[in-house]
Amino acid sequence: MMNGLSKNTRQTVWRDHPLRLDHPFRLLVIGVVLLMCSISWVTYPREISLSAWVAMGVGYVLSLLAYWYPVHCSLALIVLVSIGEYAIPGFDFYDSWFLYLAMPLVAYETTNTWTVATWAYLSLFIVSEHLFKPWGMSFKGVVAYSSCFMLLGVAGAGLRWTMQRTEQLRSALRAQSQLRVLEFSQRTALQLHDQLSQRLAVISMAAQHHVRQQDGDSEDWAFVDETSREALESLRTIIALLGEPARQKDEVFLEFDAQLRQELKDSDALLHNYGFHGSSKLESHHAPETVPSSIGTLLLMTVHELYTNITKHADPGVKYRMRVRITSKSMQIVSINGIHQDQEREQPKLPGGNGLTTLTKAIHDIGGTVEHRVLDDGLWQANVELPLTTEHA
Repeated sequence: MMNGLSKNTRQTVWRDHPLRLDHPFRLLVIGVVLLMCSISWVTYPREISLSAWVAMGVGYVLSLLAYWYPVHCSLALIVLVSIGEYAIPGFDFYDSWFLYLAMPLVAYETTNTWTVATWAYLSLFIVSEHLFKPWGMSFKGVVAYSSCFMLLGVAGAGLRWTMQRTEQLRSALRAQSQLRVLEFSQRTALQLHDQLSQRLAVISMAAQHHVRQQDGDSEDWAFVDETSREALESLRTIIALLGEPARQKDEVFLEFDAQLRQELKDSDALLHNYGFHGSSKLESHHAPETVPSSIGTLLLMTVHELYTNITKHADPGVKYRMRVRITSKSMQIVSINGIHQDQEREQPKLPGGNGLTTLTKAIHDIGGTVEHRVLDDGLWQANVELPLTTEHA
């Protein structure tokens, strides 16, 4: 590809300028070269032919058009000088200025390959002039012109590299900013999920309790139950669309021990309020103050699902027991409750989710285990163990 700079790269800084300077470097090169050429023309007047005047006019026009068509006009100027140097009398007095314009523009607008090729051609052109017109171009002149073209090429290419690097940094910053906004939105959504899902589940559980009481408002409570479950299902669908991997591995769940203790306390109060009997106990042995956010959320969801499972299947007349033990590396949960023997009673759906079955795969993925069985005395027991680190994830 001939063009080394994209349109967005060239116009990044100056496109919003009041003067609409979309291409400041082109304007600078063209302005300086034409100014110096005009000063040289006025300061050192020469007797030149009409054809030289026409060639100079063409050179000026091509130089001005180079602002909009830099590569094509620069190559046209090189061709004009290559021919005019030998075919147009008097044109050789001023033609070098057009080469000073062409070299940096080609280097700035194209690639390194085109820059080297253009410099090599101009150097050979100067050498040929030394060979065929030694009175007009000395060996020192060859070295001087070749070095000047090299410096102009390096300047143009250097500015191109700088512009490309700046645009890459701008793109990286934009992408990083967009990523942070997305991550913030996802974290916010997950926090809404963590907070609202439990409250919607409580609403649904309360509605189910009143439905089972068969009071005069049972139809209204059934409507509340159904609506809350639909709302929670919609909430989890939205979270799924936003993308679950929002939390990064280096994020942590602050004050996890306190939040877990509060979860057990609130769940006990709720179950007791609805006629269940039992207790929950938390044993903490060198528990970490923080855990990875993804694991902390999974642990709280597991505890929440076990409590919801009690409201779904347990016999309120049989005491339930919830025991949670936290160590520095893992958490063990033991849940024991009776099994409701009334097969005809309405089995309330787990609000919005698929219960412990859905969480089992996630628990296994991080190196945890899930076991459940019916004991000899008819009680149902669930044993869950989860690591508090991501080493197995």
